Amino acid sequence: IVIAAGLLSLLFAYILSFALFVLIIAIMMLGIAYSVEPFRLKRHHFYAAFAIVAVRGILINVGFYAVFKELIDDVGLLDSIVWPITAFVVFFSLGIAWFKDIPDVDGDKQFNFLTLAVINGRKRAFYMGVTAVTLAYTSVLLAAILGYLPMPSYYLWTHFISLVVFLWACSIVDFENNEQVKLFYMLFWALFFVEYVVYTLGVFI
Repeated sequence: IVIAAGLLSLLFAYILSFALFVLIIAIMMLGIAYSVEPFRLKRHHFYAAFAIVAVRGILINVGFYAVFKELIDDVGLLDSIVWPITAFVVFFSLGIAWFKDIPDVDGDKQFNFLTLAVINGRKRAFYMGVTAVTLAYTSVLLAAILGYLPMPSYYLWTHFISLVVFLWACSIVDFENNEQVKLFYMLFWALFFVEYVVYTLGVFI
């Protein structure tokens, strides 16, 4: 399934745009380096976070936007609208990198995976993730206040509400309880995907 999906993505990207084809290859290479020996970047928290931020934060948001902007307008210039969502995903991706390892501390120790939770403990990894995600929402709030986004009041209210929901979830989770952390992580991912819907709607309202 993985090989078929990879080949299809390369085929469709090549048909659509050579720039997109190169972008997909770059994303694939980082994904492979993340999981496969001899690189296996996920063994170390810094390189794991770097790979996740590079793909989700930079290549997907900036790269895809530039490619499709050029396909639509024949100009690959970046509009100001892309930068707040890029900043959001960069910070949010740090949360992804740090939260995901909290339930797996025992297994990571056994296989010598130097995750942030293994090195600094669950508590510090959790609160560093909370800080990163709070900065993600704050970056959009600041962009709205400073006038970099259309409909500033829309972005202020929606992102303030999302931030409150996130902080509420953080306040009730026991990060020493694996089942609670897993439920929290599911809500965390839901907030991530909701962000793309909410952010895009603000451009068209």
